[in-house]
Amino acid sequence: LIMERLRSELPALDASSHVADLGSAYGQLSRDLARTYGCRVTCLDLASKMNAVNVQRTKEAQLDHLIEVITGDYTQSGLESASFDVIVSQDAFLHAGERREVLISELSRLLKPAGMLVFTDIMQADDADPERIQELLSRIALESLTSPLYYKETGAKYGLELMKFDDLSYNIALHYRLVKQVAANKQDRLKMTSDQLTKMNAGCEKWSVAGDDGHLKWGIMVMKKKTE
Repeated sequence: LIMERLRSELPALDASSHVADLGSAYGQLSRDLARTYGCRVTCLDLASKMNAVNVQRTKEAQLDHLIEVITGDYTQSGLESASFDVIVSQDAFLHAGERREVLISELSRLLKPAGMLVFTDIMQADDADPERIQELLSRIALESLTSPLYYKETGAKYGLELMKFDDLSYNIALHYRLVKQVAANKQDRLKMTSDQLTKMNAGCEKWSVAGDDGHLKWGIMVMKKKTE
């Protein structure tokens, strides 16, 4: 469903379009776009094992003539400047951490003038309680989260105009409670001890409550590179 929502925010794509999927993981979105529009897609992800699966699934789908899979860092991609009509990403940019401004600069560099950036990301609300956010981050390998306002202001600094934020934050609590349910149902398959499951459930509940309380944001960000 989220891929359909994200795809609905994209500009018209065709065989002449070139899309970058940053933090592409197993490449599901890339294959969907290539299959639907016949566009070229460049996948970039740091995880070589995920990339190997992406390559295999892309070959099986007979889309390898349209999709290229590269192992690399999206904050310093090494890809050609102004070479993409669209950049897409799903829940990957939060891992940029303290290099998030470098990332935004890189996104602007890669886009053609009037190119579109469409992505989802987990963020803190603009008015989030810093103590609540730090309590959440203490459980994962991140020092901070960005915010919708940060993307708007820092994007503008690098010529990216925020066109729309489709706020779907109500899904945060639903997501983490679903994670708890799935883990409980598949504890043996996941080879989790009772102590591990208890700790994971406690962490998920904190994220769920923070989502319910309005300290977290998640949704589809749509930005456009200025032509000047």
